Amino acid sequence: MANHSPSYRIKQIDSEISLILRKIEIHKLSQKDRELLTELRQAMNDARTCSRDYEAAEDEQGRATNAAFSRKWLNKARKIILKTSEHDIFGAIEVAHLTAHIDQIIGDLK
Repeated sequence: MANHSPSYRIKQIDSEISLILRKIEIHKLSQKDRELLTELRQAMNDARTCSRDYEAAEDEQGRATNAAFSRKWLNKARKIILKTSEHDIFGAIEVAHLTAHIDQIIGDLK
């Protein structure tokens, strides 16, 4: 996956998150947990949009700006994943796997 574009890799992570969440009965979660999951989906979507803009930028300033926004949204997603793991939505292995991939993308966005 490391040879792919950041937006592709973010989409892959988002797909992994969806697979994990399919096993959970969302309607049985607390309102706060449902809100966190909504924020997670939005952060991943925003990160992917910004990374696409980063890839399409024609100048260094545009790349830098979109990379910063993408990193911001990825960091937010990582924090939400950690927070929801406290409520047993994501397991320890899933948290480690997802955050490692997010950290790799953040490191690749220059």
